[in-house]
Amino acid sequence: MLNTTNFSKFWVVGLVAMAGFVATAFPLTSTASADALILLDINFDGAGSNSLKPDSMGRHWNGTAGVAPTTVGNIASNVRDTFDNPTGITFALMDGFAASNTSGPTSSSLTDWDAGATSDSWYIGVNAPGNDDTAVMSIKNLDAANTYDLVFYGARNDALADRPMQVTIGATTQYYQSADEGLTTFLGLSPDINDEIIVQFVNNPVGQGYAYLNAVQLTVHTPVGVPEPATMSLLVAGMVAGLMRRR
Repeated sequence: MLNTTNFSKFWVVGLVAMAGFVATAFPLTSTASADALILLDINFDGAGSNSLKPDSMGRHWNGTAGVAPTTVGNIASNVRDTFDNPTGITFALMDGFAASNTSGPTSSSLTDWDAGATSDSWYIGVNAPGNDDTAVMSIKNLDAANTYDLVFYGARNDALADRPMQVTIGATTQYYQSADEGLTTFLGLSPDINDEIIVQFVNNPVGQGYAYLNAVQLTVHTPVGVPEPATMSLLVAGMVAGLMRRR
């Protein structure tokens, strides 16, 4: 015959042990995140058309139509994510580009972006108008609790040329070849004390004196909280109390 008293004690001990496991085995802070993707098309001289809204993949694009490449100020305000949700994030230029170009590729081997994003660009260079070989972009209204990934894409549809773009964020400098097409990626960025990320573009003088920016991709990683282990512990404690009462 089953000894119900011992049986109850067995389950109480087991549930208490389970509560202890739950309280110690799981971290208090989740590493999960909810991601938002933002796409920015750099339009030809402010006169080119934006990428399709949505594009062929159903994604919303932001564009700089109506904005000259030499602008100092906002170029895309309160940009929207690929699901057309406003984010409050703004792209601005602190130092404008030299000029614009429409000689980029109409298809890309590096991305799944439409021609509206890949074919037009702003550029800098030692041989560009005004010998303007630098530009500075600010990405503003960021959240210090989030981290950000950035992809910069440039293309001129000229595989035989040498037109490297140097991109610097903080202490990190990377390059991409923008003659045919190229891109570079920065991962896990945090905004500065002004809730901004500052990006410096420089035409590497080793090349032919030009460097291009056609599009920017920004991924927002927002930490997602999970129920604290205390929640599970309370549940187990309630089950223990119920068993004790039945005794």
